[in-house]
Amino acid sequence: MKKTLLFIFLLMSAFSIAQTIPFKFKNARDEKNIIQPDLKAFRKYKDSLRDKGEKLIQNDTVKDYYKILKNKFETLAKQKEKEIDELYEHERTKLLDSLEKNDFNEKELLKIRTQLEGLDDEMYAAKKIVRNLIEASEEMEYKSRNLEKFKRFPVRFNSSVDAQLYYDYYAKDKKTQFLKNSVISFSSDGGNASIYNELFADYFGGVRVGIGALVSNKPTVKKDSVGIPIIDSVSIQKDAVQRLLGGGGNISINGSYPLLGYENNNNSFAFKLILPLKLSCDVPILGTENKDYSINYDAGLEGSIFYTGILDILTFYTNFKGSIIGGNDMFYKYLNKESKPFFFGQLSAGIAFNSTFRISWNYYYGDSFVNKNFPATISFTIIPN
Repeated sequence: MKKTLLFIFLLMSAFSIAQTIPFKFKNARDEKNIIQPDLKAFRKYKDSLRDKGEKLIQNDTVKDYYKILKNKFETLAKQKEKEIDELYEHERTKLLDSLEKNDFNEKELLKIRTQLEGLDDEMYAAKKIVRNLIEASEEMEYKSRNLEKFKRFPVRFNSSVDAQLYYDYYAKDKKTQFLKNSVISFSSDGGNASIYNELFADYFGGVRVGIGALVSNKPTVKKDSVGIPIIDSVSIQKDAVQRLLGGGGNISINGSYPLLGYENNNNSFAFKLILPLKLSCDVPILGTENKDYSINYDAGLEGSIFYTGILDILTFYTNFKGSIIGGNDMFYKYLNKESKPFFFGQLSAGIAFNSTFRISWNYYYGDSFVNKNFPATISFTIIPN
């Protein structure tokens, strides 16, 4: 009963989160978070700069737009930081002077101490404005480097802002993402299903890291006439296959770094290629001493191509992946396969409605073991905006 309730809870969660492959498509409701160029007004601004004799960095209007905005945000951040530091030092000096003049009146000392603490809090809040301006400058710099370009290593290794823009199109905040991605997968024969939820996601410089959990429908355990469980190797293998396709294991940790990228100016068409690595584990039931746990790794290349219509309602996309998968002895035992890493390829094609509801067909290929045991699947995903 508890397992059934947990499965239902995760099923409901899956209809309120996001996709396994962490690429977000363009959506009209996100436009408020994206700085878009007003090219007509910018051409006038460009002409005025030329009239003043100022040299533009590039001839391209869009790239000029973002480059100049980057410089403006950067300059404004420095100005604001200087103003905040000067104001803070002025107010702090006044409080310290009053402290020296105080005749050690306990009530006044407590009051000044409280004011100093309040000043530090105000300083921290004001500095957040500076950090936001710096992030805006980094966003403009990313766009000036990458838009309308087929770019190798589009994300700087030390920039989490670049990474967020690559995956989500805009930098939301610095907080850890909770319940970021999820996917429901069904085997083509309808006999097996799984739900994968990425519980947490965060950025470490240009590297995206996520931690996820998976639940699948376990095969029914059959018993003989005297109640002894009958081991059904075929059902165990099908369950292991579905779990591998659905997310890898009960618990998984994944990391990825962008290798290639292309985005057109309005973000309606994009090509992205990442270097992913995933480690997964099927842990024993809590409170037991079962040591028959499965561990596996998945390392390779993964990419996506997608195109969104002018109204931002429909997106056609394809995902592709090629990787080497391996694991411990129990991993191969559940798969009923020789203990040897194998190549695993995946091709997916799908359609997204308003970037919220997605349905895709997934085809898998590789050696004879993969071709025989990994049937095509259908995946459903819902992503809130």
